[in-house]
Amino acid sequence: ESSAKSGARAHPDAEATALVAGMLAGYGRAPDPGIFQSFEADEHFQRFREEGTPSVTTNAHILSALRRFPGAPEGRRATLKIVRLLERARTGDRCWNDVWHASPLYPTSQTIGALAGLANELVRPAVQWLLGEQHEDGSWGFGPGTQEETAWALQGLIAAGADDVGLLAVTAPAVQL
Repeated sequence: ESSAKSGARAHPDAEATALVAGMLAGYGRAPDPGIFQSFEADEHFQRFREEGTPSVTTNAHILSALRRFPGAPEGRRATLKIVRLLERARTGDRCWNDVWHASPLYPTSQTIGALAGLANELVRPAVQWLLGEQHEDGSWGFGPGTQEETAWALQGLIAAGADDVGLLAVTAPAVQL
């Protein structure tokens, strides 16, 4: 039964909003960057209102969407806020963990994609971490490599190499393995 029929109310979700905004922007239909204001807290954006712990991936996805609104003052201010959060949220200054994901490979790859070409000083250590986590068979994963975690790692490495020729030289061999 749909939520409309049952009387249940949908709860706004900043991550879904960011992913849809990014897709729309890719088709030339960028929504107003102010759509994220209702999710804004003092030092980060919340996935859901009243969320206690900031989600790295939510903030990375909002940043990715905001980067498609380059001239908007609201977008620039929010971009700076998110970059500061992502800088503070690193685990050991190399990778990212997230409250919604067990493996750091997903939040790290999504954050690399959001920061690539914008804050490469944060991307480079994460790329080194990813490369160090690759298994001899070319896969990634905590424990045996998994297809899902390998895809996340590759996504991050490809994004990093696309915006930094120096990183491309380092990431290409791992991507091609």
